[in-house]
Amino acid sequence: MTIERRSLPGLSGDVRSVALSALTGVDMRNATMWEPGHLRLVYPGASPGIAGKMRLYDPDTIMFNAEHQEPMLDVYDALMTIISGQPHKSARPKSPSSSPASRAAIIVGILLVAATVWLCLLARV
Repeated sequence: MTIERRSLPGLSGDVRSVALSALTGVDMRNATMWEPGHLRLVYPGASPGIAGKMRLYDPDTIMFNAEHQEPMLDVYDALMTIISGQPHKSARPKSPSSSPASRAAIIVGILLVAATVWLCLLARV
C-alpha cells in the first residue's frame, strides 16, 4: 500500500509504502460535516500517532471529509479483512448531507441569524 501526501498542488510530497502483510491494525474515525475523519495505519515502525488537528502531519494517517466517507469505509473494510482474515463490513453511519442544496440552506440560515442579530442591535441604538 502506498500513501502519497502533498501539502499543496505541484509540490513534492511525502510518500510512504507499507506492505499489507505488515499491517497490524487500522484506526478509523468517521467524518462529520464539521470535523474530518481519518484512517490511520498501524504497523511495526509506524509513527506513534498525533492527536487533534496536528494529525494532518502524521505520515501514517489519511484525512478525509464527509464527502469521501463511503469510499474510506470501503478501504477500511478491505484493510480489516486483510488484517483479520475474516470478512469485515462496517456499520454505515448516517452521514450529514453534503449536497450543494444542504450547504446553501446552512449558509442561508447563518445569514438570516446574522441579519436578525444585526437588526436587533440597530434597534437598540
